[in-house]
Amino acid sequence: IVSKVPGFWFSKLSQFASQMTTLTTLHDYEYFLQLLKRWNVFTGHKTPDYLNSDLTKPFPYNLVKRKLLIRMKASRNTQQDRTEIIDLISSVVNTDHVDVVDTPKTVAGIQKTTNLLSTFFEFVALLTMFLCFFISFISFRQNVFENVYIFGVLRSIGLNKYDVVFMFIFEAIIITTSSLLLGTAIGISQSVLISLQSQILTENIFVFLFPSRLYCVLLIISFIIAILSSTMPSWKLIKTPPSHILRL
Repeated sequence: IVSKVPGFWFSKLSQFASQMTTLTTLHDYEYFLQLLKRWNVFTGHKTPDYLNSDLTKPFPYNLVKRKLLIRMKASRNTQQDRTEIIDLISSVVNTDHVDVVDTPKTVAGIQKTTNLLSTFFEFVALLTMFLCFFISFISFRQNVFENVYIFGVLRSIGLNKYDVVFMFIFEAIIITTSSLLLGTAIGISQSVLISLQSQILTENIFVFLFPSRLYCVLLIISFIIAILSSTMPSWKLIKTPPSHILRL
């Protein structure tokens, strides 16, 4: 039943019991209003306006409503149709205390803001990967220089120079792959835990959304950076004879 009325708010927390929504019939609602009105009269308190029913109108039009939800057909749910209905309701309402909200338009605005934030995060991720290239280049450059003697020994026993370079490339790919798998697992677990903790107060529906497009882009860039950062430091050693490498 709750899924059928998305415009109302339900909560399982007892702290919000005085503000939660109650599902009841119109006759019971009228009975509750009369009880509250009698209680205010009995205690001498001022009766709120929402308890004063309009006796000139028949039931249930005499009851005060808080909000009106209009659901449009899919064939008539266009911007022009919604604008016409909003203008019609605004012309009927004679008070400034009533707000008419176009829900699809509001959702579209929120979606645009979300897409803008996603674009910003993608730009930050690409900038981070650009900076990671220099860090990876320095790390693999140091790794190549530390193993330069092994590089010369493998060359001297007849191993092809490109095979030695492929060894450094495979080492970089293995390190990058393990880092990606470990980082992805840690990131997903942390984000899910933080989201579930926030659900305790917000009570929103938890939906797991994985940024597949951004993840694939970062995955491809990570492997490209790993290959370049491991190939460029060893490029000079490829052109150097093994006898010269052993003297370094």
